[in-house]
Amino acid sequence: MFELDIEDNIKLTLEVSESYLQNIIVDRSNVKNYKMLILNLHNALELTFKYLLQSRNEFLIYEMQDSNSYRKVINSYKKRKLYNEKMPKGKNLHTVSFTKAYEILAYLYNEERFDEKFIFKLMRLNTLRNGLTHFTAKIEYTDIIVLYSLFEECVNLYNSELDNERYSFERLLQEGSNKFSPNPDLAHDFSNAIKDIKIKVLEEPIIIELIGSLIQKLEYVNGDIRLDDYERLMKFFYDKQSMESMKRKKVKSPTNDQGEIFEALGYTYFESEEFREKIKKQDLEYKAKMRRLIERMNRMKSIYDDFDDEKSSISFDEFLLNSIFITLESEFIYSRTYYDSNDMDLMDGLSLTLSCKNLILDKWNNDKVKICKVFDLSDEEYFNLLDFEGDFYSKSYYEEETDFSDDEL
Repeated sequence: MFELDIEDNIKLTLEVSESYLQNIIVDRSNVKNYKMLILNLHNALELTFKYLLQSRNEFLIYEMQDSNSYRKVINSYKKRKLYNEKMPKGKNLHTVSFTKAYEILAYLYNEERFDEKFIFKLMRLNTLRNGLTHFTAKIEYTDIIVLYSLFEECVNLYNSELDNERYSFERLLQEGSNKFSPNPDLAHDFSNAIKDIKIKVLEEPIIIELIGSLIQKLEYVNGDIRLDDYERLMKFFYDKQSMESMKRKKVKSPTNDQGEIFEALGYTYFESEEFREKIKKQDLEYKAKMRRLIERMNRMKSIYDDFDDEKSSISFDEFLLNSIFITLESEFIYSRTYYDSNDMDLMDGLSLTLSCKNLILDKWNNDKVKICKVFDLSDEEYFNLLDFEGDFYSKSYYEEETDFSDDEL
């Protein structure tokens, strides 16, 4: 006979999950490894959530859908008090579901770790688990990114809970630690295997549009957007108001007014005419860029419309946000720091990562024509991608560093 307490049960399911993660890294073509990982990881997280709930208010781990189930729980607690039992016992008692457990932690206890990105991953795992358990499931190769991330977060949640002062007395009585220690080789092995998986992510149409949008905006300071500011992240990629505004209004060319100003300041007619032509060219380029951004946003909506899941189960905003989360988990986006000419930190914005740039160049063999076609880029945007080397320093900063006087030479 085996009797597992909650801590041993969590550690066991994490250990089994870890072994199937390792199997997937070695052989990503065996669906058995994915199924067993999904089932065990789902179980490990559900147990961990209930472990967290138990330490906060053990009453909340029980399902009370109606007065009958509520009465059963109350009666069990009465017996517990009479017989001094550690936990209430009852054959007909049911604990809360996976979803309800994390919702209580996220929305009742406002646990910091349970942000929208974490909940998105939990919803994806729950969808996979329910499909595998009850009917059919569609498992993507790229799901391993979410699954590995959830494994790490489950380990951290469980171990952090053990460090809480609520367990200080129990730690004094224990001879050893009840923490789960993951295999240190797993993170290294996963990082070696991740390149192929990320290349698969780059093939997804919606990801292509998100990455294309990032490349188009590489040269711009795009606002002080944090990676956990999900509302502004959405607006960065799909700004409904700006799109409608650009459709309705024509951008007025500043050529004539600016030319007259230059003449008033003493510039010759030819100098002001040259300025007019320069502004006109910039104006046309701006309008073309805006049209292409509108077309990109329209393609995003079309990709959603062709999405093969039931439309009633997910809105366009949810679909787009989920795709943004995948780009974040794939480490395609980072918070880029912008500096002024004195190397002072101005603000943070969104940008492509160098690793994503290198993946793109590797996947399409540095072929400009193919990359521009896939991501809908202009020649200028392609060369901006090639020149991109991380954090931005202004030209004046480089000029100040490298501009030597004749005396110095």
